[in-house]
Amino acid sequence: MDTEKRYSSLSDAINRGNFSEALSYLSEGQFDYDLSGDSQRRDVLHEQVVLLYKSLFISGISNIVAGSLFVVFMWPSSPHSELLFWYSLLIVVSCLRLFWASLFNKAQSRFPDNAWQRLFLVGAVVSGLVWGMGALWFFVPDSPVIQVALAFTVFAIGAGAVATHAFQWQPSIAFIVCTILPLDIMLLMQGEYLAYALGGVLSYAIIFLCLTAIRVYNVTLINIKTRLEATEKGKYLEYISIFQRNLLSDMADALITLDESGNILLSNTAAEKLFGYQRELGHRRVSELLALPEIDVRVSRHIKTMATHRDGHQFMVELVTTPIKLRDMTIISCLLRDMTERQQYEQMLINARDEAESASRAKSEFLSSMSHELRTPLNAILGFSQILEMTLKDEEELASVRQILIAGEHLLALINDILDLSKIEAGHFQMEHESVDIQALVRECIELTMPLAEKSNITISSRLTHDGDLVLMADRRRLKQILINLLSNAIKYNRADGAVTVVTGQVPDNQLRITISDTGMGMTAEQQSSIFQPFERAGVDHISGIEGTGIGLAVTRKLLQLMGGEIGLTSVLDEGSSFWITLPLDVTGGMAG
Repeated sequence: MDTEKRYSSLSDAINRGNFSEALSYLSEGQFDYDLSGDSQRRDVLHEQVVLLYKSLFISGISNIVAGSLFVVFMWPSSPHSELLFWYSLLIVVSCLRLFWASLFNKAQSRFPDNAWQRLFLVGAVVSGLVWGMGALWFFVPDSPVIQVALAFTVFAIGAGAVATHAFQWQPSIAFIVCTILPLDIMLLMQGEYLAYALGGVLSYAIIFLCLTAIRVYNVTLINIKTRLEATEKGKYLEYISIFQRNLLSDMADALITLDESGNILLSNTAAEKLFGYQRELGHRRVSELLALPEIDVRVSRHIKTMATHRDGHQFMVELVTTPIKLRDMTIISCLLRDMTERQQYEQMLINARDEAESASRAKSEFLSSMSHELRTPLNAILGFSQILEMTLKDEEELASVRQILIAGEHLLALINDILDLSKIEAGHFQMEHESVDIQALVRECIELTMPLAEKSNITISSRLTHDGDLVLMADRRRLKQILINLLSNAIKYNRADGAVTVVTGQVPDNQLRITISDTGMGMTAEQQSSIFQPFERAGVDHISGIEGTGIGLAVTRKLLQLMGGEIGLTSVLDEGSSFWITLPLDVTGGMAG
């Protein structure tokens, strides 16, 4: 991007108030003046061409004046008509170059700089040839005075080009060579001592003037580049200043800067608004506004303290002090933020949290109490139903009693799950940690759920690890509850004639993983994300014949967490699901009793 376009983009970002975009322009160093860049080379060339055409007025008029003096000097010894013809030719060439200079001032943007550069070079060559050919034209072989005068004239004219043409070395050297070389060759061809001497002097003059022209060109080029760089940096600093002023003015946070004595040097609009002042903070003592400890000028500090408003009321602020080293002093930048709203919000959150925890405890205690109250009559119902089952002989009556027993046992399992969940949430749940023989426990759970699987013709298979007698550290009764719950779900949510697989294996960090897979309906990603929430049944409520409330998995996860374990799943819709749990192994080598 060109320099002007970059500055335009920066200015536009500042005017729009997009300080992040403006800061990106400034921080990326896009405005460092790279002298090797294409844009910078074009800037340098333009400056050179402008200087060449500015000097063209001086060199054109000087040429005419020098030509007039030459005509006066040569008038007695040269044919007048030829002298006037040469003078006319010099005036025509000089006037054409002056016309080009005038045209450049009016229409320089219509043509590229390299075209103007080539035009100037052509003019320098033609003008030099006019002088060089004139020296040959009016050369008098038998007149040493004329030869010396001509040598002096072309040397003086060539030397003038060093001052007026050296903004670029090509036209300067072309003019010097075209002006002096023809006479130099003529003198060296004369074969006389004076001619040789003058020729040698002119040869030396060509070399000297060309080297001088190159040196002047290099000095001029450095000056041009230095000036352009200074201009560019000045513009950069101007935009930095604008950016800083706008940034400070539009900052949401208050900012003040202090000297080492605690005097306020600078403040932004937000700071004046924070303390209730209007352009009145300058030169005040910071102690009038903030209850600050002694400021450390060596390191940054994060402080919470009381601030005093102009009307006298106090409020809490949070500030960060940052020392900034300058040449002979240190200033402290203080970024402040009013903590009043934040304190109110934090207090509101604390109150809301306390209320939520109180409501949760009340809910859990209510559920626990209600579960106990429900279990008492329900146990009586189940007990009398079992007595009736043993005493009744009529098959129809027995079927009714058995329905009561099934419904009662389902209701009792639901109440037990609710009781477990409420105890865990209330923090009253007691967990035993003991060594558990996992292979024996898995086989026991499979045998207990086998009758449920046989009703739907579902096969249960297992692949148990044989890496020694692996022993878990867990609550055996609760782990059995977890495995039976997972196996029951794998059977209930399976297809008829489906399969359930139980796999155990050791994983890193002394953990044992138990995976229970089914060939059932599977779940979507959305269902998987909520499956462990209480009362969530993964979208199967519409399927008749599948009992459950969705509490089991929630209780399972909480029980596993209490035992230091985890639960997770992978599922593919219409292909099946795999639930896995991990628990820590008993690294002490204990055996289940």
